[in-house]
Amino acid sequence: MNFLRDNSIRAGIFIDDGMALNTNKEVLEVEIKFIVKMFENAGWDLNMEKSSLVPRQVVLYQGFYLDFEKMRYFLPKWKGELIRQKITELLVATGHQRQVTAKDIESVVGKVISCKRSHGPSVLVGLRHIQHEVGRKVMQNGPDCEPDWDVKLTLDEQSRAELKYVREILKDEDGYPFPVQGEAKVFTLDEIDYTTDEAYGLSDSSYRVFASDASEKVAFIYEAGSFKLVEEYAFTQEEQATSSGQRELLAIHKTLKHRRKEMESQKGRVYWITDSQNVHGFMKRGSRKAEIQKIVLDIKQLERQMGIRIITIWKPRSTRHIVLADLGSKGYLSTDEWSIDQRTFKQIQRYIGLEVTVDGFATSANKMTKVFFSKYPQCGSAGIDFFAQKLSSKEVYWICPPVQLVLTAINHILKTTDRVIAYVSFPEWKSANYWPVIKQGNSYAPFVRAVYVSCLLYTSPSPRD
Repeated sequence: MNFLRDNSIRAGIFIDDGMALNTNKEVLEVEIKFIVKMFENAGWDLNMEKSSLVPRQVVLYQGFYLDFEKMRYFLPKWKGELIRQKITELLVATGHQRQVTAKDIESVVGKVISCKRSHGPSVLVGLRHIQHEVGRKVMQNGPDCEPDWDVKLTLDEQSRAELKYVREILKDEDGYPFPVQGEAKVFTLDEIDYTTDEAYGLSDSSYRVFASDASEKVAFIYEAGSFKLVEEYAFTQEEQATSSGQRELLAIHKTLKHRRKEMESQKGRVYWITDSQNVHGFMKRGSRKAEIQKIVLDIKQLERQMGIRIITIWKPRSTRHIVLADLGSKGYLSTDEWSIDQRTFKQIQRYIGLEVTVDGFATSANKMTKVFFSKYPQCGSAGIDFFAQKLSSKEVYWICPPVQLVLTAINHILKTTDRVIAYVSFPEWKSANYWPVIKQGNSYAPFVRAVYVSCLLYTSPSPRD
């Protein structure tokens, strides 16, 4: 891979599967012959019967069809039918409170979760409760003992409802988009501080924006833009006794049920602004608490029935600095939070001749400029998530992302409509997927205007073209 990528060939290998990509079919045909010859010369015994050496836009790879024309993953039809059949068999086997082994349940659950690539994160959200119940049962002897996968258990109504839900997803929602590396649709309302990656890959232009706030007794629902109050719900005594996160979730649930006809008439995305981080997590991952997961599952079913997709956006509470400091502190535990030293940073600016104005990947502790974007909400951050920002030609950006996001960051910059100037800091790592994009043969890509190579931190850097 080092050799191929150093020669500007975009290829990858996962265990014994490999793939090469190119936007030009004729060029790819030449590259494929070169790759095959290289492996044969290196002593590899290639299985040509299982290999596809003809460039095509739809390929079966690692159990999924990759459609490069539609830019979507698809599950083979026979596999989808088989998994739905397994779900049905499990539901029959566990009917009337009959018991089955945890191994048999997890076999089916695992097959469904493997479909995340072709059916999206809904299959994960839809099975949160049943996974928790199985996990509790197999570990009932304690964390110091081996998991007992032969233990038997019955499936409660919530678990059965989850299985029925994912069975319908597998039937109707095949074809999840590839991760999009361009700009996402992001709202610039002053109240919005955080958006999610679920907005990526959605092509429909129809959307609505709601904001909600739930006290102990009442939930207020606003439609964003004018932020006009559109709904007000009084919680029952039973609902008042629930957690604040559950009440915020109920605000979404009640609105969907009350405004169902209106929602159905305007299908598409629904951006939901909330000050509850729990709701953001519930809608993205589900909940292991049965009473909360039941609400989440009902919301997901309403989404499917009405033809909408809810994307939650977290907004800080009025005690903003406390919330931001708490969530931002999580960034310091991440191995992605690395940066060069200030001395080298200043030498790079002097060498290139442009002063950086915005740090695209930073925390309040390691920022290189006063204006910075952060991964988590942080005090002083100008925005959350570099990929959710509209880049400006009036700024000069310092981009020092985690290694796995280097190519994504470069594509985000190149696909911006305005002419954008950015410094991109990355390791000289020839086997990385970004290397053939940046270094093409003996020269750099046309979008690279200047190069600065530095040594290890706190040593004298050696600039060269």
